This record gives sequence, C-alpha cells and structure tokens, in this order.
Amino acid sequence: KTVYLISNLNLEDKEMKSQIQVFKIGGEILYEKEFKNEIILYSNFVNKDEIIIMTDNSLYYLNYGNILWKKSFQLVKDIYIDKRNIHLLYGNTLEKISFKGNVGKETSFSEEYKNIVGYDNNIILYGDEYIMGLKDGRKVFKFKSEDTIIGAMIDGKNLVIVYKDRLDIRSL
Repeated sequence: KTVYLISNLNLEDKEMKSQIQVFKIGGEILYEKEFKNEIILYSNFVNKDEIIIMTDNSLYYLNYGNILWKKSFQLVKDIYIDKRNIHLLYGNTLEKISFKGNVGKETSFSEEYKNIVGYDNNIILYGDEYIMGLKDGRKVFKFKSEDTIIGAMIDGKNLVIVYKDRLDIRSL
C-alpha cells in the first residue's frame, strides 16, 4: 500500500495547532494526528506504518497515528535519520536516539551549530562560523570560517561549503 503524509498548521480560533494527515494514493484518509501549540518542522516515514515528527519542542515516534514515544527538547534545530538512529540537534547538543526511543550518545559543543548533513553514517554539523565532521560520534575535522557559512552538502567524496559569493570544495 502506498501512502503519503501531509502536515499543516492551523491558526484559527486563537489556538495554534499542527496536524498530520496520512492518505492512501487516491485520497482515502488513513488517520490524522493533532499537535496543539506546536509547529511541525519535520515529518517522514521510517517505514510504511511508523513516522517521525519533529516539532519546535518535541520529537514524536508514531505507529499508525499512535504515539509510541515522545521526547521534549528546547531549541530544536535539525534532524538527520540514518538506517538505525535519529540524530537530533538542539541547543548546543547532538543526541543520538534509537527508533525505540532509547538515548544513545549525547555530545555537547561550545560552538553554535544549526544544521546536520549526513553521509555514509557520518555527520557534518555547521553553523554560521563553524563546521565539524563526526565519525562514530568522534570529531574528525573542525574549522572556523572567516565568512558566514550559508550551507553545506556532500558531493561524492567532497564536502561543498556554500558561502554568499563562493563555494569551497574540500576532500573528505
């Protein structure tokens, strides 16, 4: 069965609420789930029945619309999901969480990072000034940029760092 997911934000009735709706191809609604006073920032299927939802202050793991677990966070920034784990960046912390909701490695940083880029089960974190690569939770590189970092991506075995007026390409 092929399904798809839509998330929306409703600001009617002076109450903010986000909602996901899961449909079969053809339009039949399978289920809906509402999140009051939260904004859905990320939603994706882990498999055909299980969904990860990241809001502005929580991470949810749903099975066919039922919440299997929920974890609350402050200053949620980004998420990366690999085949085995969820990697959540919030505040100055990167936390690895299993699909069962068990917290694995938790790493805190003195620098500010805003985004996660994943590749080959490795992670790159970047913010406006710093970029760092992690392999199995250990730092493999880190540098401070003189210019503001706009983005980062992986191209084969290269790290492409995007600045306002140029690209830097570094070998991984």
